[in-house]
Amino acid sequence: MKYTFFLLALFFFSLFKLNGQTYWQQNADYKMSVKMDVETFQYKGQLKITYTNNSPDMLNKVFFHLFFNAFQPKSEMAVRLKSGADANTRFKIDMDTLSPKDQGRLSVVNLKQDDFLIETELSGTILEAILKTPIGPNESTVFSMDFLGQVPYMVRRAGKNSKENVALSMAQWFPKLAEYDYDGWNAEPYLGREFHGVWGNYDVEIFIDKKYISLDNLIGNKLNLKVSIIPDDILNDKIFQKLVGNIRPIQVTKNIDNNIVEIMNTNISYNL
Repeated sequence: MKYTFFLLALFFFSLFKLNGQTYWQQNADYKMSVKMDVETFQYKGQLKITYTNNSPDMLNKVFFHLFFNAFQPKSEMAVRLKSGADANTRFKIDMDTLSPKDQGRLSVVNLKQDDFLIETELSGTILEAILKTPIGPNESTVFSMDFLGQVPYMVRRAGKNSKENVALSMAQWFPKLAEYDYDGWNAEPYLGREFHGVWGNYDVEIFIDKKYISLDNLIGNKLNLKVSIIPDDILNDKIFQKLVGNIRPIQVTKNIDNNIVEIMNTNISYNL
């Protein structure tokens, strides 16, 4: 009886606490330009993030996720997959066997806040940045940076040359701001588990060999959070036709003269 009373009291206390809070969430608008080398599967880009602090707190630092760094020998995820008590069985590959050209990599250089260079400290998949100017409640700041990456072997949801003949499946491939919420910073290293990020808008420009066609999340995701790239020579493949057939009336058109692939009904154009 006492145990039941305790649970009920805890439940109502939690409801009271939630109702007493003023809801808020952070916002991050991304604008980036990326060039992909289809010979080496390496890419480089420039990124600008307009970050708005809607919390009641003063922020003196921020964190960025560099997810592709998990796909390396001796990474925290590689160790966890081998020796963790709750090993993630969805990953079917030993990270320690990946050759240098098949490893994932993501690095940031020239990180600036409002055009001033700021100090950073890297730890695996997490980049900590000490702000030059703290961000107060309801204030915005602009982060700019260059980044370099390498697409890993197809480990699970992201990578190169999948068994379905998708040349590049790109998920969480760019420096991504960590979420700050009621519990503070969500800046845990990526271990192959679920995570969440900051709400925002994405303006992405991708430059790639014109023999490739870029599909926004296999033409299904209008937020442009994941991009899959399919070579020209399999556009008539049954797998591709099945994908296209499942998402009509969206159409894919290719203008060779202007080197532009347009994905109709998604308000996205890719410069190749």
